[in-house]
Amino acid sequence: MLTFTDRAREMVIAFMDQSGEELRALRVHMDGSPVAPSFALTLVGDDERRAEDLELDGGGFVVVVDRQSADRLDGATVDFVNRVNGSGFEVIPAESVGGQAARAAPT
Repeated sequence: MLTFTDRAREMVIAFMDQSGEELRALRVHMDGSPVAPSFALTLVGDDERRAEDLELDGGGFVVVVDRQSADRLDGATVDFVNRVNGSGFEVIPAESVGGQAARAAPT
């Protein structure tokens, strides 16, 4: 469903390690239209998970996705990129328009 590059996986695990034992899952949420999607990646604790959330294996960590975002994230790839103007997570939808990706940073 949702794929993480090796670099993205390493960075998520590093952020989780920095948070201690409190934040042990990554919530991925998608808003906006198919033409202009926006993504939010947030580290969450057990108390922030909802019964209706889907839990996925991120390859060393749990990914939590709300049902509304799940269908839209199907086939997407999460990457971590370093650019001249900054670094951060990038979510590339399976059907990205013109190859556009949206940037998101964990909050």
